[in-house]
Amino acid sequence: MMKRPLVFLSMIAVVVLFFLIFKKNTEIYAVDVPFTVIKAADHFRDPHKISLWMKPFSDQSKLVINPQSLIAGKDTLQILQQGFVDFKFRRSTGKDTLVYSIAAEPLDDKPNITRFILSYQTTPWKKLTERNPLVPEAFANMDSFSTYMKNPVRVYGYNIRETVVTDTSFLFSSRTVPSAKFSIESRLLFDMLISQAAKRDAGYNGVRIFNWNDNGDGTISLYGGIGVTKRIVTADGDVVSYKMMPYQKKLLVADF
Repeated sequence: MMKRPLVFLSMIAVVVLFFLIFKKNTEIYAVDVPFTVIKAADHFRDPHKISLWMKPFSDQSKLVINPQSLIAGKDTLQILQQGFVDFKFRRSTGKDTLVYSIAAEPLDDKPNITRFILSYQTTPWKKLTERNPLVPEAFANMDSFSTYMKNPVRVYGYNIRETVVTDTSFLFSSRTVPSAKFSIESRLLFDMLISQAAKRDAGYNGVRIFNWNDNGDGTISLYGGIGVTKRIVTADGDVVSYKMMPYQKKLLVADF
């Protein structure tokens, strides 16, 4: 009579063991960043940009950057899948390895905010018996990425903040440039505006406003304006245009 209960218990043990060892679970970790998908996802697609925020690579002076990998001694990151909004990576220290995926998606009600979701597969047994240090590292790097993307000084090289118009007269200009030249071309845009204000005796008052648009084709459109104290006449096709801005309108300001 004891054989049936023992057989039953053995079957349960086998099922539990099978579940613990072979059952695949997907673990996820997500962060939000205040950029569109096109702009933000490039920071996972480009190894050079990854090296600016992902540890341990962001701390390395001797770093090898290849088209699909980062190498710092025994620490490596390999890009296994380089999609438009989905990526797959293999992180290794020589001792530990972690393969994980990243998916980017805009929030339904806030298209200018992108959610990045890290996911990796594991089993209950591995979670109980193995402590892969690369898992908390990957989670910490997601937080590091979020912090990085919320800091315009680190992303663009100078501070960009929202403000309201207190001056109503501006000289404006715009240009479309390669995305990789965002920082230098932004500075050149303002250098040109200030030069034109001086040449036309417009009375530059030190106020600058700035906006941009990622065109999704490797280029970015820059829009800059500087406050002036005098009204001037500009013609169609001129390198600058004079505009009156509504008082208290919200704009972005760039600090140089």
